[in-house]
Amino acid sequence: MATTSRGREDVGTPFPALTTRSVTARLLRPTEMDKWETEEVADVCHWIRQIIGLVCGVVWGMAEVRGWTGLLTFTAVNLLIAPTIVSARLYCETSVMQEALSFEMTRDAFVNSFCLMLVAWIVTHTAMQPSIAT
Repeated sequence: MATTSRGREDVGTPFPALTTRSVTARLLRPTEMDKWETEEVADVCHWIRQIIGLVCGVVWGMAEVRGWTGLLTFTAVNLLIAPTIVSARLYCETSVMQEALSFEMTRDAFVNSFCLMLVAWIVTHTAMQPSIAT
């Protein structure tokens, strides 16, 4: 690295955020010029699964879905929709996509999403019940 006139090292661009696009900006407006790393794709897939979990939990609670129907439907939606959204919105190499959507990454994100869905489902379903006055 080069040294400045005051003896400090020059670290490059003073505002690196202005020269590179954020993950959110690249997800909302993807271009072929964007380079995705495995960690970024895994993060995007993780948060998409969390959003799916929250939305499904609220919808299932409002629709008063009960039992295995809700659990199996959520599992199918989460395992099929999240990778489809990620692969459709991102321009990245096949190896990066395969590594980010591997079994380990899917399992970790699914467990968190499943827990969030259960909490949202239970809270919404309970809130929708008429209160019993005794």
